Amino acid sequence: MTMHCVSFQRCVAVVTVVMATLVVVVSLGSAGGADDVASAAARERPSAEIVLLFTSDTGGALSGCGCAGGPAGGLTRLSAAVAAWRRGGRPSVLVHAGNLLARQNENDGSTDRDVLRAVRLFGFDAVNLGPYELRRPASRVAAWNSAGDLPAASADVRPARTGGTGSADEAALFWPAVVTVQRGGVRVAIVGLSGGRPPDGGGYTIGNMAEAARAAVARVRESAHLVVVLYGSDWHQASELAANVPGLDVIVCGGSGKLLLEPKRVERTLIVQAGPNGDRLGVLILRRADDGSLWAAEQRLLTLTDRVPDDPRITEIVFEREGASGSEGQMRGRQGKREGEHRTDSLLRASSSQCGACHEGQFKNWSESPHGRSLESLAALEPANREPCYFCHAADPADRLKGLIGELQPPQPTPVGCQDCHAVDISHGQRRKKPPAARPTKEVCLSCHTYVDSPGFDFAAYRRRIAHPSAMPAGTKGEATPPVTVPVGPGTRPSR
Repeated sequence: MTMHCVSFQRCVAVVTVVMATLVVVVSLGSAGGADDVASAAARERPSAEIVLLFTSDTGGALSGCGCAGGPAGGLTRLSAAVAAWRRGGRPSVLVHAGNLLARQNENDGSTDRDVLRAVRLFGFDAVNLGPYELRRPASRVAAWNSAGDLPAASADVRPARTGGTGSADEAALFWPAVVTVQRGGVRVAIVGLSGGRPPDGGGYTIGNMAEAARAAVARVRESAHLVVVLYGSDWHQASELAANVPGLDVIVCGGSGKLLLEPKRVERTLIVQAGPNGDRLGVLILRRADDGSLWAAEQRLLTLTDRVPDDPRITEIVFEREGASGSEGQMRGRQGKREGEHRTDSLLRASSSQCGACHEGQFKNWSESPHGRSLESLAALEPANREPCYFCHAADPADRLKGLIGELQPPQPTPVGCQDCHAVDISHGQRRKKPPAARPTKEVCLSCHTYVDSPGFDFAAYRRRIAHPSAMPAGTKGEATPPVTVPVGPGTRPSR
């Protein structure tokens, strides 16, 4: 585990990196002046804690991007990550800062329908209208909103209807400026702002963002415990908005492809951004002081690598779409992957103790290594905080998914084991022959040790920390694993 300390204005943030999750703790400071505190006290007492789950720029991607640095993102994995956080039972709100839909607007709208089918399975509370959404006709966006398929929120984007006034009242016929949700007694007002860029497709006008934000906040500040803005630009512009519009608690940025490893603080407002391509799920765990006068925030960033399993319900949508439009070869490859992912019989998996029956020396070294003790670093966490960490801190995350999206109880977690690094199944022991893909690669490690979560990751150095004896068991064929001789520089990042 790597510890970092980062100073914030009027507060200190402690950053803890534990394999797959970047954690930042920061105080938001006072929720306002004496009048705000008094009005908050007059309202019903909210829950002491709420979780804000946020992302942006998923761009219509149902599955991971398949980039050179390792596939990341995709609604298939986002669904599993959201389910893991919701499993803890704490009240939560899920928001998208814009560009949920694909960049290209297809005339038949089939891609949009597939994306919205997937989104319905796990549900956003509010989605900002980004440039990609505004490439669709306003009537289509309005229909999605009315049907509950796209819970749009936008205070500054208005439909430019022929003969219409373009007024806020007219815009309200299409989508609300503010979406208000209540979780655990906490009323959260979510305001959408475009970021000021005119839409490409026409049919919309964009008003003054600061004025729209002030008007929205004025309507909800007295009744809401928390005001969140979804903002379609980066934190530089968001900082100006926070300085000019009082009463904002959190601004979630998107649309610029930038990532904030640490929240930015402007006056009372906390600014966050989960990065490009929907590669990460951002998490703010917001805790209220006993007197109700301030929020303390703990930020986490969960990178959606292949350690986060695909939600099979959304994967089915991918297969259906590729069956309709993909090549036969693509379908065969996808079908093979699906069958492998959906098989749950014990022949595919072996426990580390089963491997240790033959590989005694390796098993002993593994049990004393950081991988063999991977659950110990989670002991200090509250049980409700542990489930998302199991994607990298426990073996076989795909097996846990069955309990996250269904009624089954997830199995008890076991430490990172042999098959999490070595691409072999239980039949390897029966054949007693070294399989061709037994040696773990750097790409395998990067599925947990991403540049966000392990900024000092060095493949050679880290491999030495979990090294096993290189001698093969007696009576097997194959060669001893050679030592690693080509180091990977500290901080090396996978290309995105």
